[in-house]
Amino acid sequence: MKENLSRLLESIYGESIQIKSFEAIGGGCINET
Repeated sequence: MKENLSRLLESIYGESIQIKSFEAIGGGCINET
């Protein structure tokens, strides 16, 4: 599911998704999933 979400966001944000992903992991947002 994480990969699916990443792909969806990648389509919208493009390479920015990588930065957003790192920020989310640092904040513990994705940690819950």
